[in-house]
Amino acid sequence: RVGDKPVYPVLVELDDVLFDHGPLSQRVIGTPEEIASYSLEDAKRLHSETHRLSDATLLIYGDIPRQRAASLVSAVGRAYSSRPAFVKRQVFPRDLPAIKDSADVYSPDVADDVIVYKQLARLPECGSIVRCDLIIWLAAWLLDSPMEGGVAVPLRFDNFYARDFVLNFDMLGNSHVVLNFRANPDRGADLSDIERVLEETLRATFQGGVPQESFDRAKRQVTEYIETVDYLEDYAAEQVSLLMDRGTDVYSRTEELEALVSIEREDLIAFLTQFADNSRIVSRRVYSTN
Repeated sequence: RVGDKPVYPVLVELDDVLFDHGPLSQRVIGTPEEIASYSLEDAKRLHSETHRLSDATLLIYGDIPRQRAASLVSAVGRAYSSRPAFVKRQVFPRDLPAIKDSADVYSPDVADDVIVYKQLARLPECGSIVRCDLIIWLAAWLLDSPMEGGVAVPLRFDNFYARDFVLNFDMLGNSHVVLNFRANPDRGADLSDIERVLEETLRATFQGGVPQESFDRAKRQVTEYIETVDYLEDYAAEQVSLLMDRGTDVYSRTEELEALVSIEREDLIAFLTQFADNSRIVSRRVYSTN
C-alpha cells in the first residue's frame, strides 16, 4: 500500500522536519525497502512479544447488561475486570522552536500536482479530553467550510485556486495538535497560489479570531450531526473503538453533547491562537514531471 502512494516519501520527509527527527517522525509501516528486509520469523517473533491476550481489551456494544457481559467472559475462563483509568503520557518532552520550511519537489511518480501542508502547535488547556476533541472538531468544521473565517471561499469559490482540498487536525497526546492540509490545483492555478491564499486566510483567522456568526453556525451544525441516528449508530461501532485505539479515556455521546454546549467562541479562539505564534510550519509543493 505504501509503494502505491507516490506522495508517501514527501510525507515521511515532512514528519521528519515537523517533529525534529524525534519519535513521532518514525513511521510504523516503514518504507517498502524496510518492509522487504523483514522475514516471516521476524513478524512471528514481534507478534509473540507484543500481542498477549492478557493485555487485550474486550469491547462489547449493544443491548447487553453489564452482568450478562461479565458472565459471558467468565464462561470462557477469563476473570472479568473493568478497564482502569488511563493516564496518557506526554508525547513531547519539550517544545520545539518555531520554523517555516517550504520547498518545491518534482516527481515523475505523481500524476497530479499536489501541495502538502502541516502546522504543529501546542494544545491549550481545555478542561478534558472530550472538550479538547470537540473544540478541535469545531475548528476543522469551520476552517473547512465556506463560512467567514474558513478556507473554502478564498481557495475554491472566489478564484478557483484549488480543485479539491482536505483540511483536518490530529491531536498528539494531550499536549499538541497538527493541522493537515492537502490540495490539488484547479486549471490555470499554481501550488504557490494555493499556499499563499491558504496562509493569508489562516493568518487572518488565527490572529483576528472567529466571527460570532461563524462560531454559532458551526456549533449548531456539529450539534445537529451528533444528534442524528446515523452518528449514534456509528458511535457504538466506531467512535468507542477509535478512542480506545488512541489510548484515551472513553467518553459517551451524552458527554460529547454536554461538552459541546459548554464550549464558547472564546474557547475556539484560544485554540486557534496557538497557531498564530511559535508554531512549526512545513510544506511541500509536489509537481508532476510527466
